[in-house]
Amino acid sequence: MKQISSFLRIEKRPESIFLALNKKQHRGSCQWLTSNDVFQAWVNGYTDMAGLPGSSSGHCPRILWLSGRPGTGKSIASTHVVKYLESHKLDCSFYFFRHNDRSGANVASLLRSLAFQMAEANYQARQAIMRMVEDEVVIDEDGHYTLTSNGSTFRALKFWVIDAVDECAQESLSLVVSMVSKLEKTVPLHIFVTRRPGGELQRLCNHEGTRFFDLSTGLSGSLKDIETFIHARCPQLEDDQTRELFVSDILSKTKEVFPGRR
Repeated sequence: MKQISSFLRIEKRPESIFLALNKKQHRGSCQWLTSNDVFQAWVNGYTDMAGLPGSSSGHCPRILWLSGRPGTGKSIASTHVVKYLESHKLDCSFYFFRHNDRSGANVASLLRSLAFQMAEANYQARQAIMRMVEDEVVIDEDGHYTLTSNGSTFRALKFWVIDAVDECAQESLSLVVSMVSKLEKTVPLHIFVTRRPGGELQRLCNHEGTRFFDLSTGLSGSLKDIETFIHARCPQLEDDQTRELFVSDILSKTKEVFPGRR
């Protein structure tokens, strides 16, 4: 793994951001996501998908987009999905794009991190990458296709969680969408991705003809999470009525974050 880490130029442990975000998740939150019928269909690959959005009977999209405006909890939801998959003994690798980390906001950094995690978790993936090391393959910023073209590497993994893909550099965003779309058709992966609604990413997905499930933050379940969090962190006030008015005032302001949600 030291050789693989050097080969893939892994500068920090992939779980560092995950652990920081995990500390921010309030106990019991995000259950609305993993208990959702669409999420369960994505995880289990149901074949009878009639009636679920983004699907048709007999074919289950293996990509699940979670859409939401900035600050609506998409990264916390991503950490919850990772923990859910790991608790069910499902192979999972993850990547968190960060707006303040431009060096990691490209498809090459994404793939190197995913490949490193796969090598840690799976013997076949580890051997496949070691063959690349022994063959002295050079992976530069434009050489991401070397990793994706190595089928034995990517068949070893079942689930990817990619957070805040909108933060990917503009010149790499189309590569990420193209890669995810093509892998979805050729490799047995289930991919969870968070994003902001619409924009360039939506246009690229439409251009690629990418099929996916789509869920959004701000539905009744996530609003319930906000209410539970506020109640837990609400300061002690002089009486219950004042406390409820305080909580109600904060909840009313969520309409600014989740316009049109109830």
